[in-house]
Amino acid sequence: MTSPRATLVAACLCTVLLAGGCTRGRASVPRLSVSLPFGGVDPVGEPENDGTLKLTGWVLSEDPILTVALYIDRRYVSSARLQQPRPDVNRAYPAFGSVNAGWAIEFDTRLFPGDHELVVQARTVHDAVRDLLTAKRHFRD
Repeated sequence: MTSPRATLVAACLCTVLLAGGCTRGRASVPRLSVSLPFGGVDPVGEPENDGTLKLTGWVLSEDPILTVALYIDRRYVSSARLQQPRPDVNRAYPAFGSVNAGWAIEFDTRLFPGDHELVVQARTVHDAVRDLLTAKRHFRD
């Protein structure tokens, strides 16, 4: 019969190898799943006179959000400013607590005349990825 101490040492060693640590003398459980981010994009308006278009929205996940990025025609364009206040999201998803789930991206549409595909993509620190927006847009030539 294996002693409880030997079992704890073996579990802790396994945790160190698989999950990177053992805390407070007890084996922690390795993470077996990753939470996909989810969110939304606010209605997209028209560019300002100087060509600037602002995209805004929100994103939540059980895992920390690493980035929200804009791709045009599958090419990276810009990352969002994260941690924007969204009290409406806090009211709709109270289980996440009072978090700043908002994001905002601004870019110059004059750099992209013609028809394009826009993708806004959220990524967590565990590399779980979800597209928040896929849309076709025409920017003035």
